[in-house]
Amino acid sequence: MKEIDQETYEELRGKGNVLIGRVHFHANPQKNKIIYFQIDEGQKNFSCTEILDTLSLSNLNLQGRVDVIRHWTSPEVKMIDYRLP
Repeated sequence: MKEIDQETYEELRGKGNVLIGRVHFHANPQKNKIIYFQIDEGQKNFSCTEILDTLSLSNLNLQGRVDVIRHWTSPEVKMIDYRLP
């Protein structure tokens, strides 16, 4: 998994790539922050928590109420309350 910028995310989404997603924070201190990411084929079984655990390795203080959008799953959006492991 790797973080990508919004422009890359929108470009990949426009091309129909489903191995991308984003995390939207609802609670402080990251309120309204969005992290975009791309996964490898082998990571399609990652849960929302596993995605956040992985992203927390490079982003300090990821916690609170978040929407995890995974374009390869159904439903695509899942809201969770995340706390650092």
